[in-house]
Amino acid sequence: RPLAPSAMTPAFREAPRAALPKSDKDRRTAQLVHLFLSVGYAAYKAVKDLGSPDRGGTDVTDQDDSSAYLAAKIHSRAEVLARPTPVPHEPGVYGWWFRELPTDIDVARCFSRDGLTLLYAGISPKEPPKNGRGPSKEALRSRIRTHYTGNAEGSTLRRSLGCLLSERLNIELRRYGSGTRLHFGLGETDLSRWMDRNARVSWLTMPQPWLFEEQILGRLNLPLNLDKNHSNAFHPILTAVRADAARRARALPALPNPGTGGTRID
Repeated sequence: RPLAPSAMTPAFREAPRAALPKSDKDRRTAQLVHLFLSVGYAAYKAVKDLGSPDRGGTDVTDQDDSSAYLAAKIHSRAEVLARPTPVPHEPGVYGWWFRELPTDIDVARCFSRDGLTLLYAGISPKEPPKNGRGPSKEALRSRIRTHYTGNAEGSTLRRSLGCLLSERLNIELRRYGSGTRLHFGLGETDLSRWMDRNARVSWLTMPQPWLFEEQILGRLNLPLNLDKNHSNAFHPILTAVRADAARRARALPALPNPGTGGTRID
């Protein structure tokens, strides 16, 4: 887990290049240590700042998990879909990071690192229902794969991205099959291509991710989250864009299901 600033020596915190060892091997090792500590410190500072009273946050009680979440390794689409996949078949919370924004979003208060901005957080599985029904058997692996390769009917992230990118990608939300399913049809491939270029994902395993989800939604600025995120400034904008797209789709006739989602991008 990332070290708190108090656990870092000033030398490591600053990591001046002039002080690095002279041999190539030792220099690379020191640079890797510097990178690890820099990312850990950035995550620690972000969580600390977001939890401070002057940022409108609350005291950080699970600081280790919050720091680990922000500092987790970020993966590309190709890495996620590789076999074997690095995504565990375990419960946890994930984050979606973007190189290019899907639309004009104020990201001044969003957390950024490595040239990427964190815009969305999700969990798998959901909180078990309180009506006695069995809990979901879904885990991080299947959920993240659905976001990368499924369609807008099964992924709220894909629906949001597709609606925001509809003009740029020339795709449209429509009804398919019996008319109850809404997605972008063949346009799901174009959306997957955009995500391949611009969307990255990280994750952190934990046994009850729904508890952690409430904490990070209260501490981080996550513009693409809708559920439990009504106070976010982008919430009414995204809600309106999605509602307009759905209204147009329901006014048009249903189309035959194209039989493909966002799996293939070649």
